[in-house]
Amino acid sequence: MADALSQVYAQALFNAAQATGKVAPVLEALGVLRQVWGADPRLAACLDHPSLERSARLELADKVVAPLGEELVRALVGVLVRKGRARNLLGVIGAFGELADAAQGIKRGEVASATALSATQVAAVGAALSKRLGGTFKLTTSEEPALLGGLRIRIGDKVYDGSLQRRLGELET
Repeated sequence: MADALSQVYAQALFNAAQATGKVAPVLEALGVLRQVWGADPRLAACLDHPSLERSARLELADKVVAPLGEELVRALVGVLVRKGRARNLLGVIGAFGELADAAQGIKRGEVASATALSATQVAAVGAALSKRLGGTFKLTTSEEPALLGGLRIRIGDKVYDGSLQRRLGELET
């Protein structure tokens, strides 16, 4: 979940994208930007560095963002750089994705398992969640060997814990 400041910027970007009918292109451009930005954390540090003149920071940011061809994304990055908040960009991107998903009725969830799940298994979990809770789910996965077996699923602030670790814990009490 993104910090509050990133959520504010994401909401402003989402509102502008929705008003211009560009949610999908902005989302696509942000996905590419996430890869570029995330590949080297020094980029955000450089764009926030006070010893560089603002014009040099803006020029560098524009060289990174302009090829994406999405003016709303270009404007967002410009604002973040001018305000010294380039380090918040990844949080803004994540929050924008959540807003775009919510607008389409897609719920996000996290599935933890003791071992890696195959794409087929993740799809089956998503189908089971859709059947039980309704809606469409976008799931991320993680490995937590301490679970021993089963799954721990987090959807928003609800946790569905079917792990062997939890069941063994219940036997101890």
